[in-house]
Amino acid sequence: MGKPVKTIFDETGSIQPGQLKTYNAPAGHITDITASEAVNFIKNYKNDKPFFAYVAFNAPHVPRQTTQNYYDLYPANSIELPPSVVDNTPLNKNVKYQYAPDPLRSKTMQQRVQQNNAMVTHMDTRIGDIIKSLKDKGVYDNTIIVFTSDHGINFGENGVAGKVCLYEPSVTAPLIIKAPTVTPNSKITARVYLQDIAPTLFDLLELESNEPTDFQSLTPLLSKNGKARASIYLAMFDDQRGIISEDKKLIIYPKTGT
Repeated sequence: MGKPVKTIFDETGSIQPGQLKTYNAPAGHITDITASEAVNFIKNYKNDKPFFAYVAFNAPHVPRQTTQNYYDLYPANSIELPPSVVDNTPLNKNVKYQYAPDPLRSKTMQQRVQQNNAMVTHMDTRIGDIIKSLKDKGVYDNTIIVFTSDHGINFGENGVAGKVCLYEPSVTAPLIIKAPTVTPNSKITARVYLQDIAPTLFDLLELESNEPTDFQSLTPLLSKNGKARASIYLAMFDDQRGIISEDKKLIIYPKTGT
């Protein structure tokens, strides 16, 4: 927790031959394959010791694909967009488009929202299968589940589209924690870091880490006894910086001086 994380991008910024394992992947949609692997793992679990499963769905993400039955739930032409979606705006004339440069057109955004909603619904259905497998195994009540994402995304809000900016739709990600000691259906509105998950799990599991960390457990907030941070620091690559408090946000663009 206190050591720098090594990644395959450290040296060149790209994936090099031999850095990733390749294999003959099974046929099917990756959302279904990922969920099925998790379900099989749980079914084969021997109940003789604690287990850990990291289930990394690719959805919602490019390629924006799922099965037709999920698209049909969200007709594109019926999707309402924010009023900030303006067709035919030149992307290269406004600084904010340089940081989230997806095409900002009504028809495109309706399709993107449809695709996103369809992929999320597909994933949600398969997460239900994983939860069912935990219940069938008799371990659901004693299992900690953390659901989150690495970022959000803009679908025309604030006149931008995409994820590479510090506006609210981009920096706000879901974070759901289910644990035996967490009150069901409780909600926390405090700003947190995703890196807080690690110390939170240590607390929930009643374990101690020998490594220092700059982040904090959320268990005091989960028990309603904690105090939220006064502010959260934001950054995007080397060209966007921000800080957000309970009711204010400041974003600066060092390269452009704005």
